[in-house]
Amino acid sequence: MKTKITTIAMIILLAMPTIHYSQIKTKKMKTLTRTNTETVKQMFNAMGNKDLDTWLSYWDENGVLLIPFAPDGFPKSVEGKDALGDAYRNLLSGYGDLNFTHIEINPLEDEDQIVVKWGVDIELNGSEQNYQNELIGTFEFKNGKVVRLTEYFNPDNFVKVIGNKNIEHIKRFLQSLREKDMNKMESFFTEDAVYSNPFASDFFKIKVHKGSKTIAELFSVMPNLMETVEIFNLRTYPSGSDYVITEFDIKFTFKNGYVYTNDNIISVFGFENGLINKWTEYLEPTNQEAAFNQDFGQN
Repeated sequence: MKTKITTIAMIILLAMPTIHYSQIKTKKMKTLTRTNTETVKQMFNAMGNKDLDTWLSYWDENGVLLIPFAPDGFPKSVEGKDALGDAYRNLLSGYGDLNFTHIEINPLEDEDQIVVKWGVDIELNGSEQNYQNELIGTFEFKNGKVVRLTEYFNPDNFVKVIGNKNIEHIKRFLQSLREKDMNKMESFFTEDAVYSNPFASDFFKIKVHKGSKTIAELFSVMPNLMETVEIFNLRTYPSGSDYVITEFDIKFTFKNGYVYTNDNIISVFGFENGLINKWTEYLEPTNQEAAFNQDFGQN
């Protein structure tokens, strides 16, 4: 009897290690940490190639991007895959080469959380200055998809570069006015851009003009009527990534010798995809009316 019990015990003991190691091996193969780490790598690879569709494929439909340090004029959260697509499509449209200077991936004890530190060096279309920054983010996963990314970066770097890009755009736009080049001027606006002149006198009748072609037509009188267009004392104040406020003085010399001046004109420029989408101009209307009515320059 003793021999029989011993034999059974040995069989059980020999069997237990086989079952134990088999279970551990299976668990390691299914652990989410490896999969999530690989997903993060693929996300950075897709973003570096500006492959937005692939990047979005790793997100949960209701995924949320949180940006606690977002500058003024930039959202502090983006909710849902569709909204993420719109936001990043807008960003990528203004980027040239997108390079990561380093990527450090740090899985946490919670297999569904990964902390990543990375740096960017991004060419900006229409600018000689690259956008460079250091970032850190926490990726949170559920069922292998990103449900939340909390991203931190230096907002001053972002505003400085993006704001400078918009300022350069405005300077080139004003130069097209100086040159009385209406075709070039039109190219600085989105097709659905809106120009507003809230202080315009009743003489001008329409205070809001919609569409880049309409705006260009509004200013198309300049080449025929004006000898020179001078814009000076330009001051610029970027506000976040989407707006720039400007102050400047103008002097228009008409071909019949009439001189029109206006000081301290304030304009608010709103941007979309790197182009002017809104232009609101505030200026003293009385002398503008005198310059542009049909009897201008005649006393």
